[in-house]
Amino acid sequence: MRSEKIPGERLSVLWVALGLRTVSLEKCGDLDQVSFNCRKIVLPPDESNVELKCFIYRSLWPLCHYSIDWCVFKEKYWKAYLEINKKAAVVVANECRKDQLVWVHDYHLALLPAFIRSRVVCGGIGLFWHVPFPPPEILDLLPWADKLLEGLLGSDVVGFHDTGDASNFLACTERLLGKKVNHQEGTISFKERRVRVTTIPVGVSWNKLQGMAACPRVAAAAHKLRQNIGSRCVILSVDSLDYTNGILEKLAALDVLWDQYPAYRGPVSLVQIVTPDTAGLPEYQRLKSRIDEAVGRLNGKYGRDDWVPVHYFYRLFHPADLAAYYKAADVMLETPLRNGHSLVAKEFVALKNEGRGVLLLSEFTGAVNDFPGALMVNPYEPYAFADKIKAGVEMPGEEQHRLLTVWRQRVVRCNFEWWLQSFLKVLANDKEGKQAYPTEWTHDGKKFTVPGRQASG
Repeated sequence: MRSEKIPGERLSVLWVALGLRTVSLEKCGDLDQVSFNCRKIVLPPDESNVELKCFIYRSLWPLCHYSIDWCVFKEKYWKAYLEINKKAAVVVANECRKDQLVWVHDYHLALLPAFIRSRVVCGGIGLFWHVPFPPPEILDLLPWADKLLEGLLGSDVVGFHDTGDASNFLACTERLLGKKVNHQEGTISFKERRVRVTTIPVGVSWNKLQGMAACPRVAAAAHKLRQNIGSRCVILSVDSLDYTNGILEKLAALDVLWDQYPAYRGPVSLVQIVTPDTAGLPEYQRLKSRIDEAVGRLNGKYGRDDWVPVHYFYRLFHPADLAAYYKAADVMLETPLRNGHSLVAKEFVALKNEGRGVLLLSEFTGAVNDFPGALMVNPYEPYAFADKIKAGVEMPGEEQHRLLTVWRQRVVRCNFEWWLQSFLKVLANDKEGKQAYPTEWTHDGKKFTVPGRQASG
């Protein structure tokens, strides 16, 4: 149920996320006409916590990333997931005011919108799905696919980063639930309501990153990094420890590069940063062991006394320290086997204020449409992958500058604040039938136009 929004009233938003992976609102700054109340749903400190993580990381996560061989479906996992969503509904019901917008985040709480709707009257319910959404033939493998979809359809608005994911969600509700879908408008008829589906890719905090880019300490650290690495071209990759990120495939491509093009032994180095796993499951530790071994093989095969092919770090970095690596890099690889919308490429572009830098993206990353002209690769093809890396290393400076100019315009316009405001405008105005994808937004008194995008359909 939903109450009427009072025109001109300041929006009040209850932001709800599970305490596994949450988006920090500290970087959103002060947004005009919006106040946030953040609620992180705390995990239960008992065995059901393990079962919940199993459903998240062994059931939903691989399913959403098309990694069927990694999927494990068990009734006890599902029950733990069901319980945490019910618990979250109680928390929301106790805190939510009838004029508030409730914004639920990610696949951890997919059932929550329907539970909220059955308990409280609020200003509107939105859910943003931050990972890929699978097509019907894959989602149908989940024994509780219908329950998952019905939970999501408790929302007034469901948001995605990528139009392909939005289309998959529409197709799933149509084929697996038999609901009436308007693909052109991006709407679903459900229980005498209209659920709107929208595509609004998340952005980075531009002002914060510009502050880092201009910081003398960050610049000095970047210079020192290049001196320590000693190569003419520094390739950077920043990934979490996950099989979906294609780290092993990337290392295989570098093996081909140095094998097929010996002239790049010495002049080209890879810096591979891997952030530690949060799932605590044994399969992730096995993956880490395989990555450790692959790095060791490459460094043993090609390394010299004066050159290390792969500089490998498995740890968390302070944002300013990570910014130095971005600034030091010549080529950024974001080459997952599948992901929703990583911010790595956008952070790289935002920090390259000197006008030089190359992006090499997987065909299967959600960020692919945001960077026209970027080098594209299928990470499953190591020889073609190696050739694209070579093309990135050899890209002329003028071409780098031209592409970065276009990309930086897009990143500054479609930043984190724009993403927040855009989704909330859709959620707040949906009853009045406004378009699902805002083409303009205002921040700090300036009007911006979204580059190269259409209203979602």
